[in-house]
Amino acid sequence: MKNPTLKDSTALFLFLTFGLSWLAWFLGAGPANLILDVRLWAVHFNFSIKVLLQWIGIFVPGLSALFLVFQSSDRRQLWHFLKRSFLGASSLKPSLLALVIAMSASLPTILVYRPNLSAANLVLRFLLNTAVNLALAPLWEEIGWRGFLFPRIQSAFGTLWSCLITGLIWGFWHLPLRTAFGTSHNTSRLVYFAFFCAYAGAASFVLGWLYNRARGVLLPCIVLHSAINAMSDIVDEPVMRIVGLAPLLLSTVMLALIAFFLHSFLPNQLSNLPDTGAVNGRVARDDESESLKSPFDRTT
Repeated sequence: MKNPTLKDSTALFLFLTFGLSWLAWFLGAGPANLILDVRLWAVHFNFSIKVLLQWIGIFVPGLSALFLVFQSSDRRQLWHFLKRSFLGASSLKPSLLALVIAMSASLPTILVYRPNLSAANLVLRFLLNTAVNLALAPLWEEIGWRGFLFPRIQSAFGTLWSCLITGLIWGFWHLPLRTAFGTSHNTSRLVYFAFFCAYAGAASFVLGWLYNRARGVLLPCIVLHSAINAMSDIVDEPVMRIVGLAPLLLSTVMLALIAFFLHSFLPNQLSNLPDTGAVNGRVARDDESESLKSPFDRTT
């Protein structure tokens, strides 16, 4: 499978990601929960097959993306994809901004439901949780969704439509994970999933802005993904167990407002595909992406 078109590679990525992730999650959602007992010399541990299948499904987007980049070109192109995605001086400021955005998204929930929460304790737990989870779900999801899928959609539809499309696909991908395994709060699984998709859609607009701001470097997206997960675990989820979905709605509105501000007043230039350099479905000149503006910069 050499040199597939952008359309073919996008379709194949979605087929692999949904097929393999959903297969793992549906298998893991079964009634049986096999516990494996492992002994390696003096090391003895056990783990749940159900939990293992959940994590395998989460890693699939990144693994599918890396597999397709490697298959469509060669090892040098895979190295170029990884280098472009993770190395770049332009990612430091957006990464710091991502931390601020994540805390801002949960600020209404803190003010309304947890006004007595210790600020120092919150910040410490937030930074620790964010750092610990960087290499887990945020890394492997962002390699797939923002590193592979988003720039391909953006090359055809522009920034705003690509943020919306990627967000909806990303949210829907979570369906088995968010419904088959239940929720930690007293609400309908499907109602919760609908709210979650709205939340993912709003987050996708911020993630898309960060991707372009960092010129295709994924670190800010990974940081934001890990940071919003951390704030959800520390602030939103505990409150939702008591009051329902109101904190999720508040965070969604805040992310939407932040996204509107970023795209309206701080528009970015489009970023080339990190593994092909394609812009608008073709190979761009080295300096071409520098002159491509987001839809907010274009005059009609």
